[in-house]
Amino acid sequence: MSFSLHTMTKTWVTDLGVIKGLISKLGNSTTRTSFIDQGPMFTKNGDIIVGVNEMAYAIDANNGQIKWKYEAEKKLQALVYSPQSNSLYMGVKRVINLSF
Repeated sequence: MSFSLHTMTKTWVTDLGVIKGLISKLGNSTTRTSFIDQGPMFTKNGDIIVGVNEMAYAIDANNGQIKWKYEAEKKLQALVYSPQSNSLYMGVKRVINLSF
């Protein structure tokens, strides 16, 4: 969502899917946390990068249009943008079962 602090009006809203799990059952509770897991980060061009579960999105900050999206095989555990190389690095934690 983008809104003007000057006029206190909404500029645009982008739909990134349905909130699932316990957070969706809480409704508009003031104590709930964001459903965005990673970000927001801003590219050199001013685009917004966010991660939600296994999805990464680049959003045009001017109009809210999704420029691209990527779906990983598992939930994203890390999302790092490097302005030097204009690259995005994604980390997916591998689950290892250790028995002692």
